[in-house]
Amino acid sequence: MALAGQQHHHHLSAPPIDIDARHTNGSTRKCITIPPVIYSAGLYEDDPADILIHPLPLLELQLIVIFTITVLIHFVLKRVGIPVFVSQLLTGIILGPTALGKRDFVKETLFGKDGQEALGMISAFGYMMYLFIMGVKMDPTMVLRTGKKALGIGVLAVLLPLAASLIVHLAIADGDLTKGPDQFMVIAMQSMSTFPVVATLLIDCKALNSELGRLVLSASLVSNMLAVFIMFCITTATTYADKQLGASKAAGNSVAIIFFLIAAVFLVRPAMFWMIRHTPEDRPVKSTYMQIILVSVFASAIYTNSFDQLVLFGPSILGLVIPEGPPIATQLIDKFESFIAGVFMPVYVTTAGMRVDLKALQSDDPHPMKHNLILIIVAAIFKLLGVLIPSYLSHMPFRDTITIATVMSYSGIVVLAGYTYSKDNKALSEDTFSLVVVCNLINSIIVSLLMKVLYEPSRKYAGYQKRNIMHVRPNSELRIVSCIHKPEDVAATIRLLDVSYATQESPIGVYVLHLIELGHRSTPVFICHQMKRVLDVNPYSQNVIIAFSQYERNNWGFVSVNTFTAMSPTDLMHEDITTLALNKATSLILLPFHRKWSIDGIVASEDNLVRTLNCRVLERSPCSIGILVDRPQVRKGNTALNQLMRRASSTSSDHLFRSASTMPSAEETSCSVGMIFFGGNDDREALTLAKRMARDSAVNLTVTRFLTEEGTNIMSTESVCDNEVLRDVKQNNVGDGYVIYVEEVVKDGPETALIIREMAEEYDLIIVGRRHGVECPQTTGLAEWSEFPELGVIGDLLASPDLNIRASVLIIQQQICS
Repeated sequence: MALAGQQHHHHLSAPPIDIDARHTNGSTRKCITIPPVIYSAGLYEDDPADILIHPLPLLELQLIVIFTITVLIHFVLKRVGIPVFVSQLLTGIILGPTALGKRDFVKETLFGKDGQEALGMISAFGYMMYLFIMGVKMDPTMVLRTGKKALGIGVLAVLLPLAASLIVHLAIADGDLTKGPDQFMVIAMQSMSTFPVVATLLIDCKALNSELGRLVLSASLVSNMLAVFIMFCITTATTYADKQLGASKAAGNSVAIIFFLIAAVFLVRPAMFWMIRHTPEDRPVKSTYMQIILVSVFASAIYTNSFDQLVLFGPSILGLVIPEGPPIATQLIDKFESFIAGVFMPVYVTTAGMRVDLKALQSDDPHPMKHNLILIIVAAIFKLLGVLIPSYLSHMPFRDTITIATVMSYSGIVVLAGYTYSKDNKALSEDTFSLVVVCNLINSIIVSLLMKVLYEPSRKYAGYQKRNIMHVRPNSELRIVSCIHKPEDVAATIRLLDVSYATQESPIGVYVLHLIELGHRSTPVFICHQMKRVLDVNPYSQNVIIAFSQYERNNWGFVSVNTFTAMSPTDLMHEDITTLALNKATSLILLPFHRKWSIDGIVASEDNLVRTLNCRVLERSPCSIGILVDRPQVRKGNTALNQLMRRASSTSSDHLFRSASTMPSAEETSCSVGMIFFGGNDDREALTLAKRMARDSAVNLTVTRFLTEEGTNIMSTESVCDNEVLRDVKQNNVGDGYVIYVEEVVKDGPETALIIREMAEEYDLIIVGRRHGVECPQTTGLAEWSEFPELGVIGDLLASPDLNIRASVLIIQQQICS
C-alpha cells in the first residue's frame, strides 16, 4: 500500500480526495488529503450525500442508529427480564449481513470499510478501558480470603468442563491434536467463568450483597484468575509450537510477562500508594497523577501485546494493582465508568454482533458445526457439575446450588470479546464464530429468565417465626440491629439504649451495623469486627467500634455489642440489614431517620438515600422495626410530671391512674418518656417497648390513649387485645419505674393533633406505632398532610419541623408475618 498526498489549504466544503486504484499484482494505492477533513460543510456541500464521506458525521450517524435500535429492542425485552446485553447483541445481528447489512446503503455507506474501521477502533479501545476499570473495582486479595466452598466451586467450574471437553474433542478427532484449531478456542472460552459478567448479572438480579451473591463473586474471582493463567499457558504453548519462533521465543515472552507482573506489584502499586500519601484528604488527585496512570495503561497494553499476549492483558493487570477506594480508584471510576459502560460497551457488543452471518450456519460440511456444538453442550453440562459437586458436599440447599450453577454458567461480554478477538486474528472461522455468538445469545436469555425464577430476594425474609418485642420471653435477651450511617447516629443509638433497661436478668444484645456506600468497587464487603483487628478496618468504622466498645465496657454484663461493617450499593443495602437481623434472630431493627436536627432545633441535613433504604427495610423486614427521629437535647428531668399534673387537674379524674402522693421527685427521674396509644399491632408493640423502659426507676412513662366516644363502649377483638396489653399499665404493675395512664376522648384528627402538639414538649422521648394503612376516627384527615408515610400519620406529625419540640421520636412497626 502506498500513501500519496500533498498538504493544501482546502475550503471547508471541499470533499477529501479519496481515490482507490487496484493494481494487477493485488496491491492497492490509496490517495488521501493531509490533513484529512473529518467534518463536513453540512448544507453547503455540493451533494448532501457527501456528508457521509466525512468520518465525524458518519460516526455520529452510526451511533444514532445503534443506540436507537438498541433502545427499541430493550424497551420490549426488559419487561420479561432480559438484560441489555442481549438487546445490544441483537442490534448487531440486525445491522449485520443477516438482515439490514445486505442493503447497499448499510453495507457500502453506513457501515462500509472505512466506517467499520473507525467504529471498531473505538469499540476495541473502550473494551480495553472496561477491563481496566473492572480491574480497579475488583479486590484481588479476596482470593486469599476465599473459603473452601468458593475455592472448590471456582476451581472445578473451570477445570472440569475444560478436561471433559478436551476428552470429548480428542475422541471425535481420533486423538489428533492438530485437528480443529477452532475447537481448542471453543473449549477454552466455554470453560471460563469471569468476574465482570458475574458481577453484572448479580447487580441486575439485585443479589450482589446477598450471602449467595458473595459466594458466587468469590468463586468467579477464583475462576477468573485461573482462566487468565490457563490462557497465558495456551499462548505460551502456541508460541512454543511455532516452528519459526520455537522455544527460545516462548521462553523470552514468558520472562517478559513475569517481569511485567513483578513490576506491577512491586513498582506500580507502591507508586500508587505514594500518590495517595501526597494527595490531601478530601481533595481530588492531581491531574498529573491521573495522566501518568492513563499513560501507564496504554504502555502496558503495548508492552504485553509485544510479547504475544492479548492487548487487554496489561491494562487488566494494572487495574488490579491499583489500591481500592479513595482517592485514586474512586476518581478513576467516577471519571470513566459511566462513559465506558454507557457508550463504549454498547458499541463494542453491537459491532461484535455485526460480524455474525446466520447463513454461515448452513454450511456445506456440517461436521465441524456439530463438533463445536457438542463441545459447547459438554462444557455447559460439566460446568454445572463443577458447581453442583462442591455445593452438594457443603450441604447447601438445592435451590441455592442450582442458582449458583446458573450464575457461573453465564457467558456474557468477556466470552464474546474472546471469540471476537479470535475471529479478527483468523483464529476462528466465520461459521464457528456465528455459532458461538448465537449460543452466547441463547445462554444470556436462558440464564436471565432462570434467575427470575430461582432467585427471589424477599423469599428468605418471609416471617414464619414471630420475632418481635412482644414475644421476647421474660428475663431473656432483647436483640437489636442498630444501623449507623453518620457519627451522630452513634450518640442517638446509645441514648436510646440507655433508657431500654438492660440488666443481667434481661440483657440487651446489640448488633451494630455500620453502612457504607459501595460506590467504587464491584465486590461488596461484610466485615465482622470480632474476627478482625480494629487497626485493619476503615477509619470511620474504627470510630464506631471504639464508641460501642466503650459503651459495652461501661455496661458490662448488661449489654453485649457486636459490630459489623457493610459496604454495598445503596439500592441493595437493605439486604445487609435484613440478612443480619435474620441470621441473629433479632426482635428489632433500629433505623435512623433521614433528617438530622441541629442543637438549636432546625433541620441540619437530609439524605433521601437513607429514606429510600428505610422504606425498603420496612417492606421486607424479618422482625419489628423502629425508626428513630433524633433531636439533640438537654434532658428535662421530671418537668413532664409537673406539666402532666396541670393537664390532669383539668381532666376527669377517671382518666388518671396513680395518686399524686406517690409521684417521684425531680431528683429521682432523669428521662421522661411518652407513649401515644390508639390500638393495633404496631401500638401494642410500641407499648411493650415503653413498658420495658418503665421498669427502670430513672424513667417515668406516660401512656396517653386516644379514644372516641363510641369507642369507649364498643368491644372488638382488637380492643380486647389492646386492653390486655394496657392492663398492667392501668394497674401500675410495670416495674420500679413511674407510669401514668391517661385517656383522651377526641372526635377527629385535628383535635388529636392539637392535643399531641400541647403534650409533645413535655417529654425527652415519644414512642408511637406506625399504624400504616390503619384508619380510625381519631386520625381522620391527618393522612392528607402526611409528608413521610414511612412514619405513619402520628410519627410524621411529631417529626415535622413545624412542631417546635426537642423530643426525639421512635416509630415502631411490628413484624409482618406471612
